[in-house]
Amino acid sequence: MLKKRSALFAMAMMALTLLGAFQWPVKPEALRLNFGSYASGFYKGIELNLPDAPVLAPAKGEMLFAHDSPRLPGGYPMPGGSLAALAHSSGIISIYTGMQPGSLANYRGVVEQSEILGMSPVQGSGRYLGFYLYDQRERRYINPHILLAATPDARVPLIRSVALVSGGQEQILERNSVIRQGSWRFVIDAIDLTALGLPGAPFDVAVALDGSERFRVKYDSARMAAGQSLLFSDNVQSERDYLLADGRISFGPITLTKGRSSITVSATDLTGNKREISYTITVQ
Repeated sequence: MLKKRSALFAMAMMALTLLGAFQWPVKPEALRLNFGSYASGFYKGIELNLPDAPVLAPAKGEMLFAHDSPRLPGGYPMPGGSLAALAHSSGIISIYTGMQPGSLANYRGVVEQSEILGMSPVQGSGRYLGFYLYDQRERRYINPHILLAATPDARVPLIRSVALVSGGQEQILERNSVIRQGSWRFVIDAIDLTALGLPGAPFDVAVALDGSERFRVKYDSARMAAGQSLLFSDNVQSERDYLLADGRISFGPITLTKGRSSITVSATDLTGNKREISYTITVQ
């Protein structure tokens, strides 16, 4: 059932891409955090830093909600200072946070592509423009980069470290490492620098043992179910188990037995730039 849903999700995303990409709400050069970046948790949208700039509708849609007062009507604080949501015919809802209070256009009904929705935060406010895409049919956030117009990217993801962890013991892998046999988890520090040079998440991370792929995730979606955050449409991971408190990611467990083995870790971005690193381990 899970594989069927994943296939349907992939087909839906392909159809949306063929229908035409969403335009960026502000210049893509302002990308501060991408989908999956560590921001006290798995960031489920993108964050942009282009102070005091017009925020444009990425596609034609109907305004569902717009509020930029410090508090919601019920008295609760407004996260990010503002919230706006547009419903698009594709079944996607685009969501915006952080726009300047008082700047949201008082639209009613249909908003055309490129119409100004409001203004991005002012310089020094400590706020940034948040942009999210929510698939209301599948009830999940999707990676905005899948539907946003592609941008050139020559940056290759970085794999800063790979460790094996077991029972509170952590061993950083070197090109040749000696490991005791038993059950281990891979803990990986892999990033893809954003346009503003901040550490973001790659789109694809994989681990192979002796040439056989053991773990792989693609940063395409995230959702809430049964009170927990679940990541990815295929090889679903619990955010709590996958993302460590320091921002590193975790795969496993895997049982390592006596002998020599090779481990290959790869990180790939949406444009296909790929970083790969291999280790030889001796299991005793």
